[in-house]
Amino acid sequence: MKLWITFNITMGLIMGVFHQAGIVPLVSNFSGEKFPVHIWWKTYSPPTWMYSNSNLTVSTTNFEKNVERIDKIPWNVVSDHVVDLKGSDFELLNNTLTNFSKYTTSIQLIMPNTVVKRIDPLRSHWNFVKDWETSKHLDLDHIDIPDWDTIKPGLAMYNVSLIT
Repeated sequence: MKLWITFNITMGLIMGVFHQAGIVPLVSNFSGEKFPVHIWWKTYSPPTWMYSNSNLTVSTTNFEKNVERIDKIPWNVVSDHVVDLKGSDFELLNNTLTNFSKYTTSIQLIMPNTVVKRIDPLRSHWNFVKDWETSKHLDLDHIDIPDWDTIKPGLAMYNVSLIT
């Protein structure tokens, strides 16, 4: 009984408090406010209802012949736009940034701290400036034991711009 109680308290804290805990304070900053393009990468689907925005455009990837694609995203919608890239690969992130940069200079990327090293190859073409961060977020989906950086807690939002 003690083991069962201890396990449930521990898992309740991990899953109920820390796992994905950074999303609520982040989205609360934009509730009812106008905002630029938000690209969510390597997260669960963003809780778009929390934006409390009746003008919200929500886009995501589509699949064609088992290949994940971004063909159906309206690139010209550059405000109040949430793009859910889910766990898509690096190339789709780069292509998404490139397509939006044709229409706006105001792009924000939201991702867990566990995957920050994955954008390093993009830094030669893109500038990432951290705009917001919380350490109260535990991403349990991208842990790679040999790489201890993948255990770093936190969620961050970056202003992304093309290096000219």
